[in-house]
Amino acid sequence: MNKNDIKGMSVYFALTLLFGTTVGMLSLIIKENSDRVAYYNGKWNKGDIVRGCVAVGAGILVNSIITVLLL
Repeated sequence: MNKNDIKGMSVYFALTLLFGTTVGMLSLIIKENSDRVAYYNGKWNKGDIVRGCVAVGAGILVNSIITVLLL
C-alpha cells in the first residue's frame, strides 16, 4: 500500500462520513471504473476496490457510532 492508496481511502472515508454511504460508494465506483478503462486495460483492480470498500465501511461504522452517541 502506497501513499496514493492511503489518500484514496481517506477521500472515500471522508465522503462517506460527510455525505453518506451512497456518495461514498458512487465515488468509489466512478473512480475505479475510470481507472479500469484508463490504466488497467479494461480489468478491475481488485485491491483498489477492496481498499475502497474497507474505507467506506469504516466511514459507515464511525458514522453509526457518532449517531448513536449523539442520540
